[in-house]
Amino acid sequence: MKTKKIITISLTVLVAIMVITSGLMKAIHLPWSVDALVKQNLPNAATVLGLMEMSFAILFVIPKTMRIGFGAFFLR
Repeated sequence: MKTKKIITISLTVLVAIMVITSGLMKAIHLPWSVDALVKQNLPNAATVLGLMEMSFAILFVIPKTMRIGFGAFFLR
């Protein structure tokens, strides 16, 4: 049982770190993360999308708000 809990927490933190990093790259307008938004004519939306992505990841990590954060990952 303890091993399952450790694996679950590890995977949750790993996913959250990856999503927060992606959101941070969009928020600070790194070229390789904003290129797809430029192709879709949304270059000014990068900051907002990055901040939303980071906030959803934080919601995902907090146990009481995990469902909200998880749902937001798949609704975007």
